[in-house]
Amino acid sequence: MSKIITLLTIGVLLSTPLKAQKQVADALDLNRIVVTASKIPQLARETTKSVTIISRTEIERFQGADLAQLLHQQSGIVVNGAGSNPTAAKGVYLQGATGQYTLILIDGVPVNDPSGSGGAYDPRLFPLGNIEQIEIVKGSQSTLYGTDAIAGVINIITKKESLETVNLSAGLSYGTYNSFNSDIALRGSLNEMLGYSVSYTHASSDGTSEAEEPEGATGFDDDGFSQDAISTRLIVNPLEGLSIQPFLNYSFYDGEYDAAAFTDAPDNTFELKSFVPGVQFGYSLDRVRVNGSYQYTRTQREFISGFDPFNTEGRFHDVDVYSSGTISDQFSVLGGFNYQNNQLPASTNGVEESADIISPYLTFYANNINGFSAEIGYRLNSHTEYGNNSTFSFSPSFQATEEIKILASVSSGFKAPTLTELFSPGNYGGNPDLDPQKSFSLEGGIETRALDNTVLVKVQGFRRSIDDVIVFQFASDFLSGSYFNLNEQNFWGIEIDAEAIVSDGISLSTGYQYLKGETINDDGNGNTSKTKSLIRRPEHRFNMQVSVQPIDDLTINALVDVVGERPDTDFSTGNEVTLDAYVLANLQVSYAILPNQLTIVGDLNNIFDTEYNETYGFATWGRNAKIGLRFKL
Repeated sequence: MSKIITLLTIGVLLSTPLKAQKQVADALDLNRIVVTASKIPQLARETTKSVTIISRTEIERFQGADLAQLLHQQSGIVVNGAGSNPTAAKGVYLQGATGQYTLILIDGVPVNDPSGSGGAYDPRLFPLGNIEQIEIVKGSQSTLYGTDAIAGVINIITKKESLETVNLSAGLSYGTYNSFNSDIALRGSLNEMLGYSVSYTHASSDGTSEAEEPEGATGFDDDGFSQDAISTRLIVNPLEGLSIQPFLNYSFYDGEYDAAAFTDAPDNTFELKSFVPGVQFGYSLDRVRVNGSYQYTRTQREFISGFDPFNTEGRFHDVDVYSSGTISDQFSVLGGFNYQNNQLPASTNGVEESADIISPYLTFYANNINGFSAEIGYRLNSHTEYGNNSTFSFSPSFQATEEIKILASVSSGFKAPTLTELFSPGNYGGNPDLDPQKSFSLEGGIETRALDNTVLVKVQGFRRSIDDVIVFQFASDFLSGSYFNLNEQNFWGIEIDAEAIVSDGISLSTGYQYLKGETINDDGNGNTSKTKSLIRRPEHRFNMQVSVQPIDDLTINALVDVVGERPDTDFSTGNEVTLDAYVLANLQVSYAILPNQLTIVGDLNNIFDTEYNETYGFATWGRNAKIGLRFKL
């Protein structure tokens, strides 16, 4: 507790700078263009929703890290497994909701895995090396993006072409546990009509044991991994205002895993493959823009253990076409049509299964009418199994003064049942009569800027309910079971974030999150009970990052993460256990040997070698370090 109080005190003191510098105001992301919140390019300061932007500069500070570790540093996001062995599964909790309720986008297009748990895309499959920027929008985004976007969306924006004919960049790092990361990218524009981007990433590590060694046990083997990823994109501009961009993202990830909590399994191995080709296009003419995309996602998994090999494959097709137009300086409209197809081939389920969702949607925008702006939208969804459902959103904002903006939102969301939940064969089978999970969300907040835009403070509160939660229920003999719409989940919380330019060369960001929740359990016979714990999600969390630039080419970042107690389950007994609170401190250093060309980077994580658990019975990494180089030509 004394550590937490001390860190909070430091954060408050540093969040009230006395020497803010006007010339670095843009560092607070006020004038960046964002697209995720509305599908229409907008300045971050003009959106009716609160958007978190992770810039390329911040991404490069995490040289040698992975996507899960980067997301875990963001306010309102807990990635269970971010500090564990790289082979451990990564669960993304956005504002308390589990990963199945957060939609992952790549360049604005959903990726899905019908064969995975809840259909969520595995963050281990996308390396940091090819990411230009990440935009995070919290709160239901189902009206714009459809199923799974109940808690929000995370849009991974890849690097595009360079204006130069040839632009070469590369990175290399090495660290503890024989961890190795490398990436190389070639980008450029051959002329006004043709641009290109090609990148390759490799990462590997000997790792440590995924399972925690119980007291008195020794000799658990290390669980290592290897990953190779390729990303390509062409940018073709055959006519003025028209852009066509075919692309391909491929990732192969193989590693070792343990049997269970406190249980080693030296011979267990797994492979993950992700194959994502597609094409995007955009056409602009005066006040009208037309955009569209087709993307195919195929995810293959293979697990080898002492049992028979377990293989799954999921295929996902997404077609989205939408048009936006400016009615006047203050009004615009966006309308679109989305088609999604989920498939499980016969090799996965015994019988080929599929389900389609067809969704027209429409959104109106009002911008700065005497300080008032708003977004109101509606989406109709037609599912081949359960029929129709709809969602809506209303997000008003008011620019009370030049420095203060008030935001609010009321919205609904949905998550369609996965193919596994609908069609799993055998005694532990699916239920084709499932309804979608449905949510209702209320959010409100305030953003205020001060000292010539060098201080930005955001306060946001939210309340979300999810009905018809799908659970697996065993029969009375425990020899069979199926999926049912039974439970209800409720979440509420508050987030406080502050960013500040303390002085020329010193910046700070802090965040505090308070989260509560409950699950109303239904046994299927009309009897209910209430569980107030949120598994693996802390009630309190505080994080802080201080960036110091003592000289022009040297940057030092200190990060502190304070995570409160969390409940978990001992699956060997079914009893609830408590995971202890912990404090982590990390340090990142970068020095430009040749400005804008060659930079040396290093990081030291878990400086004080804190012992902690993210999942009961599974280990986390102790003190570890990496050093690397970034090169640009």
